[in-house]
Amino acid sequence: MKPYPALAILAAFTLAAVMAAQAPATAASTAPATSQANASPSTTTSTAPANNPPSLAGPTPPDLAAARNLAQEMNNPKSAAAQVLRDIQTFEKQYPASKSRLGIDYLAMQYFRERGMMQQEIAYGQQALKAQPHFLLVLIQLATVIPVAVRPTDLNRDQMLNQAQTYAQQALALAHTEIKPGAGNPPMTAAQAAFWKKAIHAAAESAYGRIASDRGQAALAVTDFQKAVALDSPAGAAQDYFRMGVQQENLHQYPDALNSLHMAASMGANNATLQTLVQAEIKRIQRKQTPATSTTPPGAPTLTPHF
Repeated sequence: MKPYPALAILAAFTLAAVMAAQAPATAASTAPATSQANASPSTTTSTAPANNPPSLAGPTPPDLAAARNLAQEMNNPKSAAAQVLRDIQTFEKQYPASKSRLGIDYLAMQYFRERGMMQQEIAYGQQALKAQPHFLLVLIQLATVIPVAVRPTDLNRDQMLNQAQTYAQQALALAHTEIKPGAGNPPMTAAQAAFWKKAIHAAAESAYGRIASDRGQAALAVTDFQKAVALDSPAGAAQDYFRMGVQQENLHQYPDALNSLHMAASMGANNATLQTLVQAEIKRIQRKQTPATSTTPPGAPTLTPHF
């Protein structure tokens, strides 16, 4: 399951912009397509938020050719992740001062995200921020993936969770100032600006909920997830309803937990992975409500599934 559904929409537009910018004019149509109906208000034209990465135009012909080849490799669904990683590292060694590095880092972040390779996604996202600290989409994507990727045994767990919270705060601040009618190229309409702001806000609240869950702050997590589901699309809200249900279960709020899980099942009807998790969690709660047949020790904590 993807770290956060709504971000896939934003990333797809930015990825398409990068691919179109680095490809020859005659090949621009090979950029990934995204349905307008699924991405923004139906009465508007799809436009990515501010802070798009720069084009992959390199300072020298060899740099440009290498960047184009690497981008095409990452856009190939049949490419092998291990080989792509080696090729990215080779590009970085050959062109350490390339103006294409930021675009390559962003493309790598999306490439590894689509393959569930969260550690690589985080690494390239953080590398992109070194070049452009106010990269809005990278900030919010990192805020949502880090709490999913971090493990209780990680030595830098607290540091990573604190960093994720900072990323979410920075993304919200940037969304307020940079996503507005007239921003971007082509310029965003008022409806588009409102759409993207809402998506960023929903992602940030979801990130806060995941961070609180990882910290064992169940009540705070429930509050954050309640904010997220009020802002999000059905696909995103379904995941957050599930996470909310898990935290309500940790608080022994079983009726509320079951209600949240049923909402998750209803809103995520097309998400097979989520459906499996929801049904397992419902059965767990039902066993807790019948202690005589339960194999779960009373008061045992529930670990938040990572997905």
